[in-house]
Amino acid sequence: MYRRRSVILPSALVIVALLVAACGGSSAPALTDPSEILTKAVTAMQNGKSVHLEASVDGTFKADLTGTGQSSELNLAGTNLKGDLDLAAKNAHVTAAVPAFLGLTADIIIVGGDTYTKVSLSGDKYQKSTTTSTDPTDPAVALKEVETFLKKPEIKPVKKDDTSCGSKRCYQVELSLSADALKSLVPDQDLQGA
Repeated sequence: MYRRRSVILPSALVIVALLVAACGGSSAPALTDPSEILTKAVTAMQNGKSVHLEASVDGTFKADLTGTGQSSELNLAGTNLKGDLDLAAKNAHVTAAVPAFLGLTADIIIVGGDTYTKVSLSGDKYQKSTTTSTDPTDPAVALKEVETFLKKPEIKPVKKDDTSCGSKRCYQVELSLSADALKSLVPDQDLQGA
């Protein structure tokens, strides 16, 4: 049985914490402050009925993944997260891939209080779990936690060049997370040496 908090919540938080785009109208975006862009993106998601998210991760990550006490470096190139959240119905579908970690992929589907999780390292079948309505992985609760996380003084977003999102222009915001900031995203995980 999977612990939803340790799988879903970090995914949802990382998706938004590493948010790469907040779309504007068809004209050039007017916002220039990256913190304001992230705040408005989270607010829009909290007020929306549904949200589509995409994030990619680059860089390296040091952690003791084997529990031996020795950290090793993991190259995160190609790591991506995608998600569709139906906030009104409290449904979600999130996919993730971390190619450098044994080709890890995950597919997570939340329908009401039921979660179906398939992780490549544990086979090709979905595992079902059921949670209460106070579960912290509720998309609305997760967005509130993201909002709180983004307000921390050590989180310093940087605005990158705007990019094309179909017929619209989108903001791009980059976050570089220290080991301490990353640990606050997944407090129940041992990230020694990250």
